[in-house]
Amino acid sequence: MRAVTVKDARGAQLCADVALSFRVGLGEVCDALESAVCSMKQGEIAEFTVSDSSLCLEKLLGTQDLAEGGAILHLHLESVDRRDGAAQPPGDEGKLEVLTSRKSAATELLKAGRYRLAAHRFRLIYEQLGYIDDFRGVRGGEGRQKQVGELKKACLLNRALCLNKAGYFKRAVQTCDLVLDMEPSNEKGLFRRAEAHLGLDDCASALRDIKVLPGASSELTQLRDKVRRRQKQLDSDAQELFAKMCGGLGQLPHPLDVD
Repeated sequence: MRAVTVKDARGAQLCADVALSFRVGLGEVCDALESAVCSMKQGEIAEFTVSDSSLCLEKLLGTQDLAEGGAILHLHLESVDRRDGAAQPPGDEGKLEVLTSRKSAATELLKAGRYRLAAHRFRLIYEQLGYIDDFRGVRGGEGRQKQVGELKKACLLNRALCLNKAGYFKRAVQTCDLVLDMEPSNEKGLFRRAEAHLGLDDCASALRDIKVLPGASSELTQLRDKVRRRQKQLDSDAQELFAKMCGGLGQLPHPLDVD
């Protein structure tokens, strides 16, 4: 890939004609470049406007100290190698090996705090796992089916964690719903959905998920306390708003008070 030009939000040029070479999905470059290259075809030239500066902090582009306002990236995808390193076994066995490796790479992004990029990678891996379906009549098919199912759940649970960390609570709820459709009693799914409900100020739904969870771990106790404190704050805010509304109505003239 080549960065033809990179400008900040005010139009000041930050770099020009910079050659870039990186492996997608490993977090070697900023989120903006990772996302851009996945949407481009070989030989394509495209312009991307990135409004969130945190997504395009990249030393190679001269944007490591970029101020608020984002940047405009003019990129040329000169060549792309879609191979995953060493040759993999053919068929679904090879696909599963590749996707397991990609899941490990996405987990490293999660550990590094690259939550949005990691969430995107986990979603892609989950979707690609849906194409591994030759279980019937295949030696070891049942074992592979179980392995794929567990890998799907792990990707969804990690994605939900990333979405909660990044503040995308509605998407986190939807992701946990997919896990709980497969396994209604999945504890991590219930816990992370409760966290997402709390982020949405839906304390009633959060408490419903918490009540289903067994045991009394410190994490569960802390989450329950957070939900109850938030509910008290919401109730207090609602009472204050209602009092103000009633106060305003009390200042209106009575309909029977006529001259």
